[in-house]
Amino acid sequence: MNNGLLEALKEIGWPDLPPAIDGKYKKKWIKAIARVRKSNGQIGYCLVVNDGKDNPRIVRDFGPVAIICEMLSIHPYEATAANIVPRFANDEQRLKYLRKMGYNEADIKKLLSTDDKSPEQIEADRKQINEYIEEVAMRQAKMVSDINEDARKRIEMADPELMEKISKRKKYGKTATPKTKRSKK
Repeated sequence: MNNGLLEALKEIGWPDLPPAIDGKYKKKWIKAIARVRKSNGQIGYCLVVNDGKDNPRIVRDFGPVAIICEMLSIHPYEATAANIVPRFANDEQRLKYLRKMGYNEADIKKLLSTDDKSPEQIEADRKQINEYIEEVAMRQAKMVSDINEDARKRIEMADPELMEKISKRKKYGKTATPKTKRSKK
């Protein structure tokens, strides 16, 4: 196994590389291991986060020092349901939500307004509003993921045996555990 991959797996606390995203993947990934090709021809591994538009942003590179030429695959280890983006019944709800999340009310009202705008401009403005909402949803999901990761690291430092049990649960599924031989009575 590649040393960079081993280091990345150790960093995230997983025993094996998670499955890569394919056409059947329905979740919204938050954090992942990316398999990359370097300019020196070697294959490397990086920790990446979703930028909110499903583009990977490199957080840490575990490979040799070389320029990354290509992302070969994305292997999510933190993901959430695909429908994390809130739905709104009307523009007032959108405005209230975005204002609460720190966006400028006047800017949002301008984007939501249809006065003296062409259909193309209205569509572009709606797209921008939806991107803001998706960005907020991804920021919140990433924040929850960071909190979970921090908690995992604290548990790992305090109780390594408990972390080993948690890692085995991830490997065999959330509710499943490795099969053990039962003693006959």
